[in-house]
Amino acid sequence: MKKFEYRRGLIEKLKAAGYTYQRVLDEHVFGQGTYTRIRRNEPLSMRTLEKICNILNCGLIDIIKTVDVSENEIKKEKPEIVIPESLKAKKDDYEDYEDEVER
Repeated sequence: MKKFEYRRGLIEKLKAAGYTYQRVLDEHVFGQGTYTRIRRNEPLSMRTLEKICNILNCGLIDIIKTVDVSENEIKKEKPEIVIPESLKAKKDDYEDYEDEVER
């Protein structure tokens, strides 16, 4: 299987082009969450990728690469969702609710 990753140094390239973190936010180039996703190598929208390419005057191939990964590696990347006990519905509470609804 293949997955996309950003080429090393994307943030540094943006900074070299004059787009510091503060400038990106001040000029509403993209938001703080997008900047964080770039740093974490998380997926971006095509619109954001297009903005980055325009800023750097380059193509997608210049900022993205494909890497081979196994299915196990992809499964590891998906975070496990843990629901705190305090938020889990108790069976007794649910049964009480069913009784009220039936009335």
